[in-house]
Amino acid sequence: MSVPMSRQQLIQLAIRAAERLSVHASRANVCKPSDILLLTAYTHHIADYAEISRRNKEAYAKRHGYAFRAVTKGFDAGRAPSWSKIKFIQSAFRDYRHVFWTDADALIMNPEIRLETFIDSDYDLHITRALAPFPHIQCGNFLISRTVFSRLFLWLVWNSTAFINHSVWEQAAVNHLMKCYTFRRIKVSPNRLFNSYAEVPNDPDPYQEGDFMVHFPGLKNRTKLMTEFATAAAAATGVA
Repeated sequence: MSVPMSRQQLIQLAIRAAERLSVHASRANVCKPSDILLLTAYTHHIADYAEISRRNKEAYAKRHGYAFRAVTKGFDAGRAPSWSKIKFIQSAFRDYRHVFWTDADALIMNPEIRLETFIDSDYDLHITRALAPFPHIQCGNFLISRTVFSRLFLWLVWNSTAFINHSVWEQAAVNHLMKCYTFRRIKVSPNRLFNSYAEVPNDPDPYQEGDFMVHFPGLKNRTKLMTEFATAAAAATGVA
């Protein structure tokens, strides 16, 4: 008599099936700038620094012909605001093939680097691994493409309800999933590729001039720092 599969085994089978279905879709069409959305969101509680970030990213998107969206309402009232990035990405998939999600406490510093750089037809999610304060998958900035697999992955993250009240919310759910299952359609790169940290304690590989982005997670002086970095970026490159 066969032994019933566990929930974890069933989910792993679903992941494999979704990955197989996504291979052809990812390679089907040439990517155009208009296929890409640069997406961010913020509540009024963080508008002081989020507006700095919005202006910076809107100028970058205009420069390269990408769509840009800054969501300021429609957050899920039952969860911390960070969770709603999952819903906002799912909604964006109605209109765009690729979404570059970027947190409101991050800035683009090198606008010469295009988002197409991070699109790889062998993967549907391109994310980074931070080294501080300990090694972990970082969900502040990432590129996700519209496929069967990516839709399933977002569903799995949203339904990881054990992490609803975790201190790092959906990021904890993503890290849990990455530990419990194997994924062939997720590319993990060093943090500095598009998520360089600025002034995060004990980071062995922090932001350096020329990096695409700089991120200020958890810093109390974000508004001051982001004003300084945004001013420097505008002076050096013309990005507002």
